[in-house]
Amino acid sequence: MEKPLLAMGLLGEGVLLQHLFGLQFYRDQLLLNRTDGTEWFWAIGVLVTLCGATLTIVGLLLQKQSHNASSDSDNFGRSGSPVRPYWMQSRWLLGSLVWVIGNLVCWVALGLAPQSILAAINCWNIVITLVIAPWFLGEPVSTRTALSALLLALGTAWVVTFGPKAYQQQTVPLILEAFKKPQSIVAFVVTVAFLMTMSVIGYNRWRSNSRMLSYFQFTAISACFAWYATLLSKSTAKVLVASVQLHQSLYLHPAFWALAAAFPACAVAQVHFLNMGLKNGEAVAVIPMYEALSMTGQIVIGGVVFDEFASLTLHQLAWFWPGVAVVLLGITSLAFEAHSSPEAKLERLDEERIPLLTGKQDVEQNTWH
Repeated sequence: MEKPLLAMGLLGEGVLLQHLFGLQFYRDQLLLNRTDGTEWFWAIGVLVTLCGATLTIVGLLLQKQSHNASSDSDNFGRSGSPVRPYWMQSRWLLGSLVWVIGNLVCWVALGLAPQSILAAINCWNIVITLVIAPWFLGEPVSTRTALSALLLALGTAWVVTFGPKAYQQQTVPLILEAFKKPQSIVAFVVTVAFLMTMSVIGYNRWRSNSRMLSYFQFTAISACFAWYATLLSKSTAKVLVASVQLHQSLYLHPAFWALAAAFPACAVAQVHFLNMGLKNGEAVAVIPMYEALSMTGQIVIGGVVFDEFASLTLHQLAWFWPGVAVVLLGITSLAFEAHSSPEAKLERLDEERIPLLTGKQDVEQNTWH
């Protein structure tokens, strides 16, 4: 009986969880350095994010597949409007469930590693999209798109390698102080100004009975909400991890629940506008564009709000920012490819197939060259 009671006592004191989160901290002794054992939190966060990101992209592709199915004439009534809205389609709901599970997995990682490097892992989604989309949705992927994604992945690896890796313990008062910093306020004002501009453009187009917004604009709006959904999610995850480390109920602070309540609003807006982008554009264009814009904003805003770059020396920063530049170059390349005309895309795809066809014909005519 003594061993089970001892085990229950250890679990009751939270020792197992405290060791899991890297703090060897006992009832009779508090260590002065509260970051002991957290040196590899960034690596754990990266691995957990890879798993969660894969699930989220599968969920988004299921949602896109639902949009494709709902465009079938059998799903429309006599008035020409859909029988059911997209968010009531069973396949879309399944995709939403997978997407939510993936985001919950990623949420755990946000409490362990800096947002600046976790945001870069979103490029894994682009690789998954380019691998699955041709088989899953029947959407072709050109060589130029694949090379652009490869360039973006290279920049991502660069950012993860040279980005900040120090663990930062955050409490609710520290997070509120971070939100009050001038640079945080400037980032918020710029984002709100952009969203208001898109609202005015969309309203004017609606009044003129024209197409409201392009898939690029819908995707950019979704990315903006993703920045702050991630920021709020990271804040709550950080507080819960700190609660375990310090053996205190930091999550009872009223501001924690305010942050937790604001997160679903940003997340719902993020999902809705991303689905509007998927509805009006191809997944191989929308999802890479969304992930790239979302990643870039998260790197900047996460670094600004939480001072994640404070632990880097000037030499380290000089190695980090070129990686961000490579990511931006990949974004530009993907955006250029996404905006090219359908005829140009088909012509490039045909050119990629022509050497095989030409080779076969030349062999038959014994004129190989």
